[in-house]
Amino acid sequence: MVMTEDERQGQGIIPVQWCKDHRTKYKFSFDVLKDAGSEQLRQYFDRNAVPLNMIITTKNMKIVYKKSGALESRLEGIVESYVR
Repeated sequence: MVMTEDERQGQGIIPVQWCKDHRTKYKFSFDVLKDAGSEQLRQYFDRNAVPLNMIITTKNMKIVYKKSGALESRLEGIVESYVR
Protein backbone atom coordinates (compact mmCIF):
# COMPACT_ATOMS: atom_id res chain seq x y z
CA MET A 1 0.00 0.00 0.00
CA VAL A 2 1.21 3.47 -0.84
CA MET A 3 -0.29 6.47 0.96
CA THR A 4 -0.13 9.75 -0.94
CA GLU A 5 -1.66 12.12 1.62
CA ASP A 6 -3.19 12.17 5.07
CA GLU A 7 -6.47 13.71 6.20
CA ARG A 8 -5.32 17.10 4.86
CA GLN A 9 -6.34 16.13 1.33
CA GLY A 10 -4.76 18.06 -1.50
CA GLN A 11 -1.77 19.24 0.51
CA GLY A 12 0.54 16.38 -0.45
CA ILE A 13 1.54 15.79 3.15
CA ILE A 14 2.06 12.29 4.52
CA PRO A 15 3.85 11.84 7.86
CA VAL A 16 5.53 8.47 8.51
CA GLN A 17 3.44 8.09 11.66
CA TRP A 18 0.25 8.36 9.57
CA CYS A 19 1.36 5.30 7.57
CA LYS A 20 2.17 3.38 10.74
CA ASP A 21 -1.18 4.28 12.32
CA HIS A 22 -3.08 3.30 9.15
CA ARG A 23 -1.37 -0.09 9.08
CA THR A 24 -2.19 -0.69 12.74
CA LYS A 25 -5.79 0.52 12.47
CA TYR A 26 -6.61 -1.80 9.56
CA LYS A 27 -4.37 -4.66 10.76
CA PHE A 28 -2.46 -4.89 7.48
CA SER A 29 0.15 -7.63 7.31
CA PHE A 30 2.14 -5.64 4.72
CA ASP A 31 3.99 -2.34 4.76
CA VAL A 32 2.29 1.00 4.22
CA LEU A 33 4.66 3.28 2.31
CA LYS A 34 4.49 7.03 1.78
CA ASP A 35 4.65 8.97 -1.46
CA ALA A 36 3.96 12.59 -0.56
CA GLY A 37 2.15 14.36 -3.37
CA SER A 38 2.19 11.19 -5.52
CA GLU A 39 5.66 12.06 -6.81
CA GLN A 40 6.71 8.44 -7.36
CA LEU A 41 3.32 7.25 -8.67
CA ARG A 42 3.31 10.01 -11.29
CA GLN A 43 6.48 8.58 -12.81
CA TYR A 44 4.73 5.31 -13.64
CA PHE A 45 0.96 5.88 -13.61
CA ASP A 46 -1.74 8.40 -14.45
CA ARG A 47 -1.68 11.32 -11.98
CA ASN A 48 -5.38 10.85 -11.29
CA ALA A 49 -4.93 7.17 -10.48
CA VAL A 50 -5.64 7.48 -6.76
CA PRO A 51 -6.80 5.20 -5.47
CA LEU A 52 -5.02 2.79 -7.77
CA ASN A 53 -5.60 -0.94 -7.29
CA MET A 54 -3.34 -3.48 -8.96
CA ILE A 55 -2.78 -7.21 -8.83
CA ILE A 56 0.78 -8.17 -9.75
CA THR A 57 1.90 -11.75 -10.19
CA THR A 58 4.93 -12.68 -8.10
CA LYS A 59 6.11 -15.21 -10.67
CA ASN A 60 6.95 -12.66 -13.36
CA MET A 61 5.87 -9.30 -11.83
CA LYS A 62 3.23 -8.86 -14.52
CA ILE A 63 0.31 -6.49 -13.83
CA VAL A 64 -2.79 -8.66 -14.37
CA TYR A 65 -5.33 -6.17 -13.02
CA LYS A 66 -5.24 -2.39 -12.77
CA LYS A 67 -8.06 0.00 -11.95
CA SER A 68 -7.89 3.59 -10.86
CA GLY A 69 -10.62 5.16 -8.79
CA ALA A 70 -12.95 3.58 -6.28
CA LEU A 71 -13.81 -0.09 -6.71
CA GLU A 72 -17.42 -1.12 -7.25
CA SER A 73 -16.86 -4.33 -5.32
CA ARG A 74 -14.56 -5.61 -2.61
CA LEU A 75 -11.01 -6.31 -3.62
CA GLU A 76 -11.14 -9.82 -2.17
CA GLY A 77 -13.53 -10.98 -4.90
CA ILE A 78 -11.31 -9.53 -7.59
CA VAL A 79 -8.21 -11.19 -6.15
CA GLU A 80 -9.98 -14.55 -5.91
CA SER A 81 -10.76 -14.44 -9.63
CA TYR A 82 -7.03 -14.21 -10.40
CA VAL A 83 -5.74 -16.88 -8.03
CA ARG A 84 -7.93 -19.70 -9.28
